[in-house]
Amino acid sequence: MSPRGTVPGRRVVALVAVAAGACGLVVAGQVGHTFHPSLPAAAPVDAGPSLPPADAIAATWFCSEGTAVPGGRADETVIVANVAPHAVTATLTVLSGSSAAPRTRRVSVAAFGQRRILLSTLLTAPAPGVIVEVPGSGGVVEHQLTRGAQTTIGPCARQAGTDWYFAGGNTGVGAEDWLTLFNPFGDDAIVDVTFLTTTGVEAPGQAQAVEVPRRSRVSLALHVIVPDHDALAFHVHARIGRVVAEQSIDTDGTNGPAGLTTTLGAAAPATTWRVPALDAQSGTAATLSIANFANAGTKSTVSYTLDQHVTLPATHLTVPSMGITANPIGQQVPPSGGFAIVVRGARAGPILPTLTETWSTPAPVTGVAATLGATVTARRWVFATGRLDSTDPAQLVALNPTSHRVRVTLLTAGSGAVSLHRVTSTTVAARQRAVFPLDASIGPDQVLVLSATGPIVGGRLVLGPSVIAGIGVPDLG
Repeated sequence: MSPRGTVPGRRVVALVAVAAGACGLVVAGQVGHTFHPSLPAAAPVDAGPSLPPADAIAATWFCSEGTAVPGGRADETVIVANVAPHAVTATLTVLSGSSAAPRTRRVSVAAFGQRRILLSTLLTAPAPGVIVEVPGSGGVVEHQLTRGAQTTIGPCARQAGTDWYFAGGNTGVGAEDWLTLFNPFGDDAIVDVTFLTTTGVEAPGQAQAVEVPRRSRVSLALHVIVPDHDALAFHVHARIGRVVAEQSIDTDGTNGPAGLTTTLGAAAPATTWRVPALDAQSGTAATLSIANFANAGTKSTVSYTLDQHVTLPATHLTVPSMGITANPIGQQVPPSGGFAIVVRGARAGPILPTLTETWSTPAPVTGVAATLGATVTARRWVFATGRLDSTDPAQLVALNPTSHRVRVTLLTAGSGAVSLHRVTSTTVAARQRAVFPLDASIGPDQVLVLSATGPIVGGRLVLGPSVIAGIGVPDLG
Protein backbone atom coordinates (compact mmCIF):
# COMPACT_ATOMS: atom_id res chain seq x y z
CA MET A 1 0.00 0.00 0.00
CA SER A 2 1.26 3.46 -0.83
CA PRO A 3 1.87 5.53 2.31
CA ARG A 4 -0.81 8.12 2.84
CA GLY A 5 1.84 10.59 3.86
CA THR A 6 2.66 11.00 0.18
CA VAL A 7 -0.74 12.55 -0.44
CA PRO A 8 -0.74 16.34 0.08
CA GLY A 9 -3.72 16.67 2.41
CA ARG A 10 -6.14 14.18 3.95
CA ARG A 11 -9.05 15.37 1.84
CA VAL A 12 -7.28 15.60 -1.50
CA VAL A 13 -8.87 13.29 -4.04
CA ALA A 14 -6.90 10.61 -5.83
CA LEU A 15 -8.69 10.01 -9.09
CA VAL A 16 -7.30 7.84 -11.80
CA ALA A 17 -8.73 8.47 -15.25
CA VAL A 18 -7.59 7.00 -18.52
CA ALA A 19 -7.29 8.83 -21.81
CA ALA A 20 -5.30 7.42 -24.68
CA GLY A 21 -4.01 4.75 -22.35
CA ALA A 22 -2.39 7.19 -19.87
CA CYS A 23 -3.31 8.28 -16.36
CA GLY A 24 -4.64 11.76 -15.72
CA LEU A 25 -6.30 13.83 -13.05
CA VAL A 26 -10.06 14.30 -13.08
CA VAL A 27 -11.11 17.64 -11.68
CA ALA A 28 -14.37 17.62 -9.73
CA GLY A 29 -16.28 20.74 -8.94
CA GLN A 30 -19.31 22.00 -7.08
CA VAL A 31 -17.79 22.06 -3.62
CA GLY A 32 -20.56 22.28 -1.07
CA HIS A 33 -22.95 20.18 -3.14
CA THR A 34 -26.15 19.43 -1.23
CA PHE A 35 -27.34 15.84 -1.42
CA HIS A 36 -31.00 15.17 -2.12
CA PRO A 37 -31.65 11.42 -1.95
CA SER A 38 -33.75 10.03 -4.76
CA LEU A 39 -34.91 6.52 -3.93
CA PRO A 40 -37.23 4.50 -6.16
CA ALA A 41 -40.63 3.74 -4.71
CA ALA A 42 -39.81 0.02 -4.84
CA ALA A 43 -36.69 -1.99 -5.50
CA PRO A 44 -36.33 -3.71 -8.86
CA VAL A 45 -37.01 -7.42 -9.10
CA ASP A 46 -33.28 -8.08 -8.90
CA ALA A 47 -30.72 -5.65 -7.48
CA GLY A 48 -27.84 -7.53 -9.11
CA PRO A 49 -26.94 -9.35 -12.34
CA SER A 50 -28.97 -12.30 -13.60
CA LEU A 51 -28.97 -14.60 -16.61
CA PRO A 52 -30.59 -13.14 -19.73
CA PRO A 53 -34.07 -14.45 -20.55
CA ALA A 54 -34.36 -17.67 -22.53
CA ASP A 55 -35.39 -15.85 -25.72
CA ALA A 56 -32.51 -13.35 -25.61
CA ILE A 57 -30.61 -12.92 -28.85
CA ALA A 58 -27.51 -11.82 -26.95
CA ALA A 59 -26.44 -10.40 -23.61
CA THR A 60 -23.93 -7.70 -22.70
CA TRP A 61 -21.86 -7.73 -19.52
CA PHE A 62 -19.80 -4.86 -18.09
CA CYS A 63 -16.72 -5.37 -15.89
CA SER A 64 -15.68 -2.16 -14.15
CA GLU A 65 -12.96 -2.89 -11.58
CA GLY A 66 -9.52 -4.28 -12.39
CA THR A 67 -6.16 -3.35 -13.90
CA ALA A 68 -4.31 -4.56 -16.98
CA VAL A 69 -0.78 -3.98 -15.73
CA PRO A 70 1.29 -6.97 -14.55
CA GLY A 71 1.70 -6.65 -10.81
CA GLY A 72 -0.89 -3.87 -10.74
CA ARG A 73 -3.39 -2.85 -8.10
CA ALA A 74 -5.99 -5.45 -9.16
CA ASP A 75 -4.80 -7.61 -12.08
CA GLU A 76 -7.96 -8.65 -13.92
CA THR A 77 -8.86 -11.95 -15.54
CA VAL A 78 -12.27 -12.09 -17.24
CA ILE A 79 -14.07 -15.45 -16.92
CA VAL A 80 -16.66 -16.16 -19.63
CA ALA A 81 -18.90 -19.18 -18.93
CA ASN A 82 -21.44 -20.81 -21.20
CA VAL A 83 -24.34 -22.89 -19.85
CA ALA A 84 -25.89 -23.39 -23.31
CA PRO A 85 -25.77 -26.84 -25.01
CA HIS A 86 -23.84 -25.38 -27.96
CA ALA A 87 -20.62 -23.42 -28.39
CA VAL A 88 -20.76 -19.62 -28.61
CA THR A 89 -18.31 -16.97 -29.73
CA ALA A 90 -18.09 -14.13 -27.24
CA THR A 91 -16.69 -10.70 -28.09
CA LEU A 92 -14.55 -9.02 -25.45
CA THR A 93 -13.87 -5.30 -25.89
CA VAL A 94 -11.48 -3.39 -23.64
CA LEU A 95 -11.87 0.40 -23.44
CA SER A 96 -9.03 2.47 -22.05
CA GLY A 97 -10.00 6.03 -22.94
CA SER A 98 -12.27 8.10 -25.18
CA SER A 99 -9.51 8.77 -27.70
CA ALA A 100 -7.80 5.39 -27.47
CA ALA A 101 -8.69 2.64 -29.89
CA PRO A 102 -10.53 -0.22 -28.15
CA ARG A 103 -8.91 -3.63 -28.09
CA THR A 104 -11.21 -6.48 -29.15
CA ARG A 105 -10.87 -10.23 -28.94
CA ARG A 106 -13.31 -12.93 -30.03
CA VAL A 107 -13.21 -16.11 -27.95
CA SER A 108 -14.95 -19.41 -28.55
CA VAL A 109 -16.57 -20.92 -25.47
CA ALA A 110 -17.55 -24.58 -25.67
CA ALA A 111 -20.94 -25.88 -24.60
CA PHE A 112 -21.06 -25.83 -20.79
CA GLY A 113 -17.49 -24.52 -20.93
CA GLN A 114 -15.44 -21.62 -19.68
CA ARG A 115 -12.72 -19.32 -21.02
CA ARG A 116 -10.35 -17.06 -19.08
CA ILE A 117 -8.76 -13.93 -20.54
CA LEU A 118 -5.96 -12.17 -18.65
CA LEU A 119 -6.39 -8.55 -19.69
CA SER A 120 -2.70 -7.69 -19.51
CA THR A 121 -2.13 -10.11 -22.42
CA LEU A 122 -4.34 -7.89 -24.60
CA LEU A 123 -3.04 -4.45 -23.65
CA THR A 124 -1.42 -2.41 -20.90
CA ALA A 125 -3.90 -0.10 -19.19
CA PRO A 126 -4.10 0.97 -15.53
CA ALA A 127 -7.89 1.48 -15.65
CA PRO A 128 -9.56 -0.63 -18.33
CA GLY A 129 -13.30 -1.05 -18.75
CA VAL A 130 -14.46 -4.33 -20.25
CA ILE A 131 -17.54 -5.13 -22.34
CA VAL A 132 -18.37 -8.79 -23.02
CA GLU A 133 -21.07 -9.66 -25.56
CA VAL A 134 -22.31 -13.25 -25.52
CA PRO A 135 -24.81 -14.59 -28.09
CA GLY A 136 -27.95 -16.26 -26.78
CA SER A 137 -29.07 -16.63 -23.18
CA GLY A 138 -26.44 -18.94 -21.71
CA GLY A 139 -23.58 -16.56 -20.98
CA VAL A 140 -22.33 -15.68 -17.50
CA VAL A 141 -19.37 -13.36 -16.94
CA GLU A 142 -17.34 -13.01 -13.76
CA HIS A 143 -13.90 -11.57 -13.20
CA GLN A 144 -10.97 -12.45 -11.00
CA LEU A 145 -8.87 -9.71 -9.39
CA THR A 146 -5.40 -10.37 -7.96
CA ARG A 147 -3.13 -8.17 -5.91
CA GLY A 148 0.02 -9.84 -4.64
CA ALA A 149 -1.00 -13.00 -2.79
CA GLN A 150 -4.67 -11.98 -2.55
CA THR A 151 -7.38 -12.92 -5.05
CA THR A 152 -11.11 -12.32 -5.25
CA ILE A 153 -13.87 -13.22 -7.72
CA GLY A 154 -17.20 -11.57 -8.44
CA PRO A 155 -19.81 -11.23 -11.21
CA CYS A 156 -19.73 -8.41 -13.73
CA ALA A 157 -22.78 -6.21 -14.30
CA ARG A 158 -25.58 -6.79 -16.79
CA GLN A 159 -26.43 -3.12 -17.26
CA ALA A 160 -25.25 0.41 -16.66
CA GLY A 161 -27.40 2.75 -14.60
CA THR A 162 -27.87 6.22 -13.16
CA ASP A 163 -27.83 5.03 -9.54
CA TRP A 164 -25.70 2.55 -7.60
CA TYR A 165 -25.73 1.89 -3.85
CA PHE A 166 -22.98 0.46 -1.65
CA ALA A 167 -22.57 -0.53 2.00
CA GLY A 168 -19.63 -2.18 3.72
CA GLY A 169 -17.00 0.31 2.60
CA ASN A 170 -13.82 0.60 4.64
CA THR A 171 -11.35 3.50 4.63
CA GLY A 172 -9.91 2.80 8.07
CA VAL A 173 -6.29 2.13 9.01
CA GLY A 174 -4.57 -0.23 6.59
CA ALA A 175 -7.42 -0.27 4.05
CA GLU A 176 -7.59 0.95 0.45
CA ASP A 177 -11.15 1.37 -0.80
CA TRP A 178 -11.45 1.94 -4.57
CA LEU A 179 -14.64 2.91 -6.38
CA THR A 180 -14.55 2.47 -10.15
CA LEU A 181 -16.95 4.24 -12.53
CA PHE A 182 -17.09 2.78 -16.04
CA ASN A 183 -18.77 4.66 -18.88
CA PRO A 184 -19.01 2.35 -21.93
CA PHE A 185 -21.09 4.78 -23.99
CA GLY A 186 -20.33 7.46 -26.56
CA ASP A 187 -21.31 10.42 -24.37
CA ASP A 188 -19.58 11.75 -21.25
CA ALA A 189 -21.14 11.13 -17.83
CA ILE A 190 -21.19 13.41 -14.77
CA VAL A 191 -21.37 11.64 -11.40
CA ASP A 192 -21.96 12.67 -7.78
CA VAL A 193 -20.99 10.40 -4.87
CA THR A 194 -22.47 10.93 -1.43
CA PHE A 195 -21.28 9.08 1.68
CA LEU A 196 -23.08 7.83 4.77
CA THR A 197 -20.89 7.41 7.86
CA THR A 198 -21.56 6.59 11.49
CA THR A 199 -21.16 10.31 12.24
CA GLY A 200 -23.30 11.76 9.44
CA VAL A 201 -23.55 12.48 5.73
CA GLU A 202 -20.55 13.67 3.74
CA ALA A 203 -20.57 15.08 0.20
CA PRO A 204 -16.99 16.28 -0.33
CA GLY A 205 -16.51 18.53 -3.32
CA GLN A 206 -13.88 16.18 -4.79
CA ALA A 207 -16.59 13.55 -5.24
CA GLN A 208 -19.13 15.86 -6.91
CA ALA A 209 -19.49 16.51 -10.62
CA VAL A 210 -16.88 13.86 -11.38
CA GLU A 211 -16.45 13.62 -15.14
CA VAL A 212 -16.37 10.11 -16.54
CA PRO A 213 -15.39 10.56 -20.20
CA ARG A 214 -17.04 8.45 -22.86
CA ARG A 215 -15.61 4.98 -23.38
CA SER A 216 -13.39 5.20 -20.29
CA ARG A 217 -13.18 4.48 -16.59
CA VAL A 218 -12.43 6.61 -13.55
CA SER A 219 -11.06 5.17 -10.29
CA LEU A 220 -11.74 7.04 -7.03
CA ALA A 221 -9.51 6.41 -4.00
CA LEU A 222 -12.14 6.63 -1.28
CA HIS A 223 -9.49 6.11 1.42
CA VAL A 224 -8.19 9.55 0.40
CA ILE A 225 -11.52 11.29 -0.19
CA VAL A 226 -13.22 10.10 3.05
CA PRO A 227 -10.50 8.54 5.22
CA ASP A 228 -10.77 6.93 8.64
CA HIS A 229 -14.18 5.27 8.37
CA ASP A 230 -14.37 1.57 9.24
CA ALA A 231 -18.06 1.64 8.24
CA LEU A 232 -18.97 3.49 5.06
CA ALA A 233 -21.89 3.49 2.63
CA PHE A 234 -22.32 5.59 -0.48
CA HIS A 235 -24.70 6.47 -3.29
CA VAL A 236 -23.40 6.94 -6.82
CA HIS A 237 -25.69 9.12 -8.91
CA ALA A 238 -25.08 10.02 -12.54
CA ARG A 239 -26.71 13.38 -13.15
CA ILE A 240 -25.76 12.97 -16.82
CA GLY A 241 -25.31 9.64 -18.55
CA ARG A 242 -25.05 6.14 -17.12
CA VAL A 243 -22.17 4.23 -15.54
CA VAL A 244 -21.25 0.86 -14.04
CA ALA A 245 -19.97 1.10 -10.45
CA GLU A 246 -17.91 -1.47 -8.55
CA GLN A 247 -15.96 -1.35 -5.29
CA SER A 248 -12.83 -3.21 -4.19
CA ILE A 249 -11.21 -3.12 -0.76
CA ASP A 250 -7.65 -4.18 -0.04
CA THR A 251 -6.54 -4.53 3.58
CA ASP A 252 -2.83 -4.82 4.34
CA GLY A 253 -3.06 -6.60 7.71
CA THR A 254 -2.41 -3.53 9.85
CA ASN A 255 -5.86 -3.64 11.45
CA GLY A 256 -7.12 -7.20 11.08
CA PRO A 257 -6.25 -9.79 8.43
CA ALA A 258 -4.99 -8.91 4.96
CA GLY A 259 -7.41 -9.52 2.11
CA LEU A 260 -8.95 -8.38 -1.15
CA THR A 261 -12.67 -8.26 -1.87
CA THR A 262 -14.91 -6.78 -4.56
CA THR A 263 -18.63 -6.01 -4.79
CA LEU A 264 -20.86 -4.56 -7.46
CA GLY A 265 -23.17 -1.78 -6.44
CA ALA A 266 -26.84 -2.57 -5.95
CA ALA A 267 -29.36 -1.06 -8.34
CA ALA A 268 -31.50 -0.03 -5.34
CA PRO A 269 -32.08 -0.76 -1.67
CA ALA A 270 -34.66 -3.46 -0.91
CA THR A 271 -36.63 -4.82 2.03
CA THR A 272 -35.29 -8.41 1.99
CA TRP A 273 -31.70 -9.63 1.51
CA ARG A 274 -30.34 -13.18 1.86
CA VAL A 275 -26.70 -14.18 2.42
CA PRO A 276 -26.42 -17.99 2.16
CA ALA A 277 -22.72 -18.86 2.56
CA LEU A 278 -21.09 -17.80 5.83
CA ASP A 279 -18.46 -19.55 7.93
CA ALA A 280 -18.72 -20.03 11.69
CA GLN A 281 -15.51 -21.85 12.56
CA SER A 282 -13.26 -20.55 15.33
CA GLY A 283 -11.26 -17.52 14.23
CA THR A 284 -14.02 -15.96 12.13
CA ALA A 285 -15.80 -12.67 12.79
CA ALA A 286 -18.82 -11.33 10.92
CA THR A 287 -19.93 -7.70 10.78
CA LEU A 288 -23.23 -6.68 9.22
CA SER A 289 -23.27 -3.12 7.88
CA ILE A 290 -26.75 -1.77 7.12
CA ALA A 291 -27.23 1.49 5.22
CA ASN A 292 -30.41 3.54 5.15
CA PHE A 293 -30.51 6.07 2.31
CA ALA A 294 -33.97 7.43 3.21
CA ASN A 295 -34.88 10.58 5.13
CA ALA A 296 -36.51 8.61 7.96
CA GLY A 297 -35.09 6.09 10.38
CA THR A 298 -36.04 2.45 9.97
CA LYS A 299 -35.77 -0.91 11.67
CA SER A 300 -34.40 -4.21 10.45
CA THR A 301 -34.51 -7.82 11.58
CA VAL A 302 -31.71 -10.36 11.13
CA SER A 303 -32.72 -14.03 11.08
CA TYR A 304 -30.17 -16.85 11.26
CA THR A 305 -30.07 -20.28 9.64
CA LEU A 306 -27.50 -22.52 11.29
CA ASP A 307 -26.42 -25.99 10.26
CA GLN A 308 -27.71 -29.06 12.11
CA HIS A 309 -31.04 -27.24 12.64
CA VAL A 310 -29.57 -25.16 15.47
CA THR A 311 -31.81 -22.21 16.26
CA LEU A 312 -30.82 -18.68 17.22
CA PRO A 313 -33.11 -15.77 18.15
CA ALA A 314 -33.50 -13.02 15.57
CA THR A 315 -31.67 -9.73 16.08
CA HIS A 316 -33.55 -6.43 15.84
CA LEU A 317 -31.59 -3.38 14.73
CA THR A 318 -32.35 0.31 14.25
CA VAL A 319 -30.81 2.21 11.34
CA PRO A 320 -30.90 6.02 11.50
CA SER A 321 -32.04 8.27 8.70
CA MET A 322 -29.31 8.75 6.09
CA GLY A 323 -27.02 6.60 8.19
CA ILE A 324 -25.15 3.32 8.52
CA THR A 325 -24.77 0.89 11.41
CA ALA A 326 -22.04 -1.74 11.85
CA ASN A 327 -23.20 -4.76 13.85
CA PRO A 328 -20.81 -7.57 14.96
CA ILE A 329 -23.29 -10.42 14.53
CA GLY A 330 -20.63 -13.12 14.37
CA GLN A 331 -20.34 -13.04 18.16
CA GLN A 332 -23.85 -14.40 18.44
CA VAL A 333 -23.25 -17.45 16.24
CA PRO A 334 -21.78 -20.49 18.01
CA PRO A 335 -18.78 -22.18 16.32
CA SER A 336 -20.19 -24.61 13.78
CA GLY A 337 -19.95 -25.53 10.12
CA GLY A 338 -21.61 -22.42 8.78
CA PHE A 339 -24.71 -20.27 8.66
CA ALA A 340 -26.90 -18.01 6.54
CA ILE A 341 -28.71 -14.78 7.36
CA VAL A 342 -31.82 -13.03 6.12
CA VAL A 343 -31.99 -9.27 6.66
CA ARG A 344 -35.42 -7.65 6.45
CA GLY A 345 -36.19 -3.96 6.57
CA ALA A 346 -39.49 -2.28 7.27
CA ARG A 347 -41.97 -2.38 4.41
CA ALA A 348 -41.71 1.37 3.94
CA GLY A 349 -37.97 1.49 4.59
CA PRO A 350 -35.78 -0.43 2.13
CA ILE A 351 -32.21 -0.95 3.29
CA LEU A 352 -28.85 -2.05 1.94
CA PRO A 353 -26.88 -4.59 4.02
CA THR A 354 -23.39 -5.95 3.40
CA LEU A 355 -21.89 -8.81 5.40
CA THR A 356 -18.10 -8.61 5.89
CA GLU A 357 -16.41 -11.69 7.34
CA THR A 358 -12.80 -12.03 8.47
CA TRP A 359 -10.67 -15.12 9.12
CA SER A 360 -7.77 -15.07 11.61
CA THR A 361 -5.93 -17.57 13.82
CA PRO A 362 -7.03 -20.22 14.83
CA ALA A 363 -8.88 -20.46 11.51
CA PRO A 364 -6.79 -22.41 8.94
CA VAL A 365 -6.84 -19.44 6.56
CA THR A 366 -6.67 -15.66 6.87
CA GLY A 367 -8.57 -13.18 4.77
CA VAL A 368 -11.54 -10.89 4.28
CA ALA A 369 -14.69 -11.34 2.18
CA ALA A 370 -17.71 -9.08 1.67
CA THR A 371 -21.13 -10.27 0.46
CA LEU A 372 -23.99 -8.04 -0.67
CA GLY A 373 -26.56 -10.83 -0.71
CA ALA A 374 -29.53 -11.57 -2.95
CA THR A 375 -32.91 -9.87 -3.28
CA VAL A 376 -34.41 -12.69 -5.35
CA THR A 377 -34.82 -16.45 -5.30
CA ALA A 378 -34.55 -18.76 -8.31
CA ARG A 379 -34.58 -22.45 -9.18
CA ARG A 380 -31.18 -22.23 -10.85
CA TRP A 381 -27.97 -20.42 -9.86
CA VAL A 382 -24.89 -20.34 -12.08
CA PHE A 383 -21.22 -19.90 -11.12
CA ALA A 384 -18.61 -19.26 -13.80
CA THR A 385 -16.12 -20.94 -11.47
CA GLY A 386 -16.27 -22.48 -8.04
CA ARG A 387 -12.71 -22.10 -6.83
CA LEU A 388 -9.17 -20.86 -7.43
CA ASP A 389 -7.47 -24.25 -7.80
CA SER A 390 -8.28 -27.94 -7.35
CA THR A 391 -6.91 -28.14 -3.80
CA ASP A 392 -8.50 -25.21 -2.01
CA PRO A 393 -11.43 -25.97 0.33
CA ALA A 394 -14.47 -24.66 -1.52
CA GLN A 395 -18.21 -25.17 -1.39
CA LEU A 396 -21.49 -24.10 -2.92
CA VAL A 397 -24.44 -23.48 -0.61
CA ALA A 398 -28.18 -23.62 -1.24
CA LEU A 399 -30.46 -21.69 1.11
CA ASN A 400 -34.13 -22.73 1.07
CA PRO A 401 -36.14 -19.74 2.32
CA THR A 402 -39.52 -21.37 1.66
CA SER A 403 -41.89 -23.23 3.98
CA HIS A 404 -41.53 -26.57 2.16
CA ARG A 405 -38.74 -28.97 1.21
CA VAL A 406 -36.86 -28.65 -2.05
CA ARG A 407 -34.49 -30.98 -3.87
CA VAL A 408 -31.21 -29.34 -4.88
CA THR A 409 -28.71 -30.79 -7.36
CA LEU A 410 -25.14 -29.72 -8.03
CA LEU A 411 -24.33 -29.90 -11.75
CA THR A 412 -21.12 -29.43 -13.67
CA ALA A 413 -19.41 -30.40 -16.93
CA GLY A 414 -15.88 -31.35 -17.83
CA SER A 415 -13.88 -30.65 -20.97
CA GLY A 416 -15.75 -31.59 -24.14
CA ALA A 417 -19.02 -32.31 -22.34
CA VAL A 418 -22.25 -32.12 -24.29
CA SER A 419 -24.44 -31.75 -21.21
CA LEU A 420 -24.29 -30.98 -17.52
CA HIS A 421 -24.05 -33.99 -15.27
CA ARG A 422 -25.14 -34.47 -11.68
CA VAL A 423 -22.44 -34.41 -9.05
CA THR A 424 -24.71 -34.86 -6.05
CA SER A 425 -28.16 -33.91 -4.81
CA THR A 426 -29.92 -33.56 -1.50
CA THR A 427 -33.22 -32.53 0.03
CA VAL A 428 -33.18 -29.24 1.89
CA ALA A 429 -35.75 -28.76 4.64
CA ALA A 430 -37.85 -25.61 4.92
CA ARG A 431 -35.81 -22.55 5.92
CA GLN A 432 -32.59 -24.55 6.06
CA ARG A 433 -29.43 -24.66 3.96
CA ALA A 434 -27.36 -27.41 2.33
CA VAL A 435 -23.60 -27.37 1.74
CA PHE A 436 -22.04 -28.92 -1.38
CA PRO A 437 -18.27 -29.37 -0.83
CA LEU A 438 -16.25 -29.29 -4.06
CA ASP A 439 -13.83 -32.20 -4.23
CA ALA A 440 -10.58 -32.32 -6.20
CA SER A 441 -12.38 -33.62 -9.30
CA ILE A 442 -13.96 -30.19 -9.81
CA GLY A 443 -11.40 -27.71 -11.09
CA PRO A 444 -11.44 -23.94 -11.45
CA ASP A 445 -12.08 -24.30 -15.19
CA GLN A 446 -15.52 -25.86 -14.70
CA VAL A 447 -18.89 -24.12 -14.71
CA LEU A 448 -21.14 -25.01 -11.77
CA VAL A 449 -24.93 -24.92 -11.46
CA LEU A 450 -27.22 -25.36 -8.48
CA SER A 451 -30.60 -26.60 -9.76
CA ALA A 452 -33.61 -26.96 -7.44
CA THR A 453 -37.24 -28.06 -7.50
CA GLY A 454 -38.20 -24.81 -5.79
CA PRO A 455 -36.83 -21.29 -5.21
CA ILE A 456 -33.46 -21.07 -3.45
CA VAL A 457 -30.50 -18.73 -3.07
CA GLY A 458 -27.14 -20.07 -4.20
CA GLY A 459 -23.82 -19.01 -2.68
CA ARG A 460 -20.10 -19.75 -3.00
CA LEU A 461 -17.42 -19.93 -0.30
CA VAL A 462 -13.69 -20.50 -0.94
CA LEU A 463 -11.40 -20.88 2.07
CA GLY A 464 -7.90 -20.85 0.62
CA PRO A 465 -5.43 -19.76 -0.50
CA SER A 466 -7.55 -16.58 -0.66
CA VAL A 467 -10.96 -16.20 0.95
CA ILE A 468 -13.89 -15.61 -1.41
CA ALA A 469 -17.59 -15.40 -0.55
CA GLY A 470 -20.64 -14.31 -2.53
CA ILE A 471 -23.75 -15.36 -4.36
CA GLY A 472 -24.16 -16.87 -7.81
CA VAL A 473 -25.96 -15.50 -10.84
CA PRO A 474 -29.69 -16.39 -10.75
CA ASP A 475 -31.69 -17.65 -13.71
CA LEU A 476 -34.99 -15.78 -13.39
CA GLY A 477 -36.48 -17.17 -16.59
